[in-house]
Amino acid sequence: MVFLHNDVNDIVDFLRSADLGHGTVTIYRHASDLYDDSPKYQEFTIDTQDLDEQIKDHTHVADQFIKIVGNAVEAQELNFNEYFQKYSGKYDSQTIYNRYSQSRKDYTKLFDSDGLNIKYIDAAPGTSLEGAQQFLNFLRQHQPELRDKVERAINVRVYEKEMKSPTLLPDSDYQLPDGSFAQWEYIKPEQEWQPKQVWETSKIPQYAADFGDYFFEDTTLDDAIYNCADDNTDISWYDLNQWMTDQDHIDTFEETLEEGLINTRDFDYHQAVQIAQTEHMRNTLTEHKEDLIKMAGWERAAELGIYALERNTAEEAGELLFDQVDLTDDQMTRDTLNSSIDANLTEMINEQLPEEQQIRPNELQEWIKQNPRNPLFVSLEGARMESTTLKNAAEKLGIKVGDPVEKKQTKAQAQVSVESSTNLTKEDMSIQASEDHSPDANAPDPTTEKVSESSPVVQPLGKEGIRNLITERTQQKIQHVETPAPLTQQQEQQHLNR
Repeated sequence: MVFLHNDVNDIVDFLRSADLGHGTVTIYRHASDLYDDSPKYQEFTIDTQDLDEQIKDHTHVADQFIKIVGNAVEAQELNFNEYFQKYSGKYDSQTIYNRYSQSRKDYTKLFDSDGLNIKYIDAAPGTSLEGAQQFLNFLRQHQPELRDKVERAINVRVYEKEMKSPTLLPDSDYQLPDGSFAQWEYIKPEQEWQPKQVWETSKIPQYAADFGDYFFEDTTLDDAIYNCADDNTDISWYDLNQWMTDQDHIDTFEETLEEGLINTRDFDYHQAVQIAQTEHMRNTLTEHKEDLIKMAGWERAAELGIYALERNTAEEAGELLFDQVDLTDDQMTRDTLNSSIDANLTEMINEQLPEEQQIRPNELQEWIKQNPRNPLFVSLEGARMESTTLKNAAEKLGIKVGDPVEKKQTKAQAQVSVESSTNLTKEDMSIQASEDHSPDANAPDPTTEKVSESSPVVQPLGKEGIRNLITERTQQKIQHVETPAPLTQQQEQQHLNR
C-alpha cells in the first residue's frame, strides 16, 4: 500500500524509484523505506506503448506517470461505448479497444490492492474512483514542479548508486599490452559479496553474509564461526519450535544430546534446542570455511581499493591471491590472512613492474590509489572515472564526480512511517494482529519471549525421556503458526513417571 499526501515532495519520493523501459514504466512498491532499492521491493510494470507521446528518458518520468494515471482514470470513468464514441474519429476500432483494455488494467495496477494500491490521503470522502480523480487533478496542477523535482531525484539516485557500484563498460577503453581491450570481472557485485563465483558455487548460508563482522583482527576463524552461529541462534519460542520441524535439525539435536552438550538433569527444552541450533550452524559454517576465508580475502582486496579484475587474468589472479594461504587453518586470524593477501597482491603487481619501481606490502594501498587503472585491475576510483553514467548524473546535478549531494528531509520522509501505521483500516489491523500473534493464547509472545533461566524446567528426564518429549513435540508440525505452550506441571509429572 502506498500512502500519498497533498504534497509535491511526497509524490517525488514515490516517483524517484521509477524505471523506464521500451514502452513501459516500472514503479517499485515500497515496504518501509522509500529510499531503499533492495529486492524486497515488488515491481509493477505498466504498459505505455499506446500513449500519445512516447517518452524515452528519465527527464519526463513525471509526465509519463501523469499520462498513465490520466488514461487509467478516464477508462474507469467511461464505459466502452462512451470511450469508443470519444476516440472513434482519431483511432481505428482495434486501437480503441486495445487502449481501453490496457488503461483499465493500468487502473487496477495503480489503485487496487493487487497493484501499487495508491491511497491519496488528502482526498475528500467518496469512492475509490473519486479519490483517483482528485489525485490526478493534483498531479496535473503541479506537473511542471513535479517534472523538475522528479528528474533531480532520479539523478540523485543514479549518482549515489554509481558512486557505490560504478558500471564498467564491457569493453573498456583501457588497452592491454597485447593490444586487446580489458573486460572487467567485478570483485564486489551488487549482492554486496565478493566474486560471484565464490557465492554461487559454494552455497554459503545466507546468515553468513555478514561473516566479516565476526572475523576481525586477532579473532581466529574458529572463534568467528562460533560467534556467527551463536549470534544467529533464534531466541523466540515460535522460531525455535519451527526449526525443530525439520528432520535434519532433529538429527542434530540427537547428536548434540549424545555428545553430552545438553543438560539432561535440569532439562530446559528451548535452551536445549538453542544449543542444537548453534551446533548445526557451526557445523555448516565449518564445512564452508575455505569459502569463508576466500570471502574475507576478497573483502581485503576491496578494502585496499580494488574494484574489478581484468577478465582474462581474473582466474589466475584469484589463485595467486590465496597462494600459500592455508584454507583449512581453524586458528588463522584476520590479521594473518590480510598480511598474506597484501604480500600476494604486492608480488602480483611487482611482476608487472621494472625492478626499480617495485613496491613493498606497506606501500600497496598508496600504489593502488596512484594507479587506478592497470593491466591487473581497476580500483574503485578508477571505475568512477570510467563510468559514463556517473559523469552524466553528476553533470545533470551540477556537481563534480565525488562531490556529496545535498539532501533535505522531505515532509514525506518524516511522515511515511507514521502514515503507514496510522492509516490502516480496522480490517488491516485485525489481519496484522492475526499475523503477529500465535493462535494459542497460552503461548508466550514469539516476538518478545526470550529463552532464559526462567523458562519452564523439567526435572531429570534422562536421554530416553527427552527423546520421547522431542517426538511428541515434533509430531505437531507448525503449519499454522502453532506454538507449543510451556509444559504444565501435569505434563512434567507424566514424563517423570516414564
